[in-house]
Amino acid sequence: RGKRSGKVYQDQLGKAQDGVINRVDQLTAGWENAPAFEVYKNFLDIKDAPNDVVGLYRDGKVYLSTENILAEAKARDVSPEDIVAGVTYHEALGHYGLAQQFGDELDGTLATILDNSKVYQRRVSEWLEKNPDAYAGNPNRDILALEEILAERSEKGRMPASVVNIFKNKIKD
Repeated sequence: RGKRSGKVYQDQLGKAQDGVINRVDQLTAGWENAPAFEVYKNFLDIKDAPNDVVGLYRDGKVYLSTENILAEAKARDVSPEDIVAGVTYHEALGHYGLAQQFGDELDGTLATILDNSKVYQRRVSEWLEKNPDAYAGNPNRDILALEEILAERSEKGRMPASVVNIFKNKIKD
């Protein structure tokens, strides 16, 4: 077995990174308000980035980890292209899209939804049970969990109508 720092591995990872970039470009072609994407071999050099995630949204940009995309694809027995599609939609349509739509009002909007929806209260409780370390110690943990749930629902390429209707009603109020 070769080392992760070995030249052959790094060359293969570089080629895979190019493939991730190409897939993101395919998926986002024609998007008028796409976030900036940065595709890395891994997140080791990204300050305060967890190295066990395939992607993250921060400061208006989507960051993707090629190494973690490949590992996730292998673990799920799917193609890396499938993982890239899911994480692109999760981060761009989910997190970035919500931030673009609601800006500084996002947390308040999510709190209102959470306060008024038994369904989403239950989903947040279930999500936090499955992800006990997520946002530990954060006073807005429930709100962040709800944002993750909504981002997960966008992974197929669009938000479900039920979620869109919740936000439309919030905008009307």
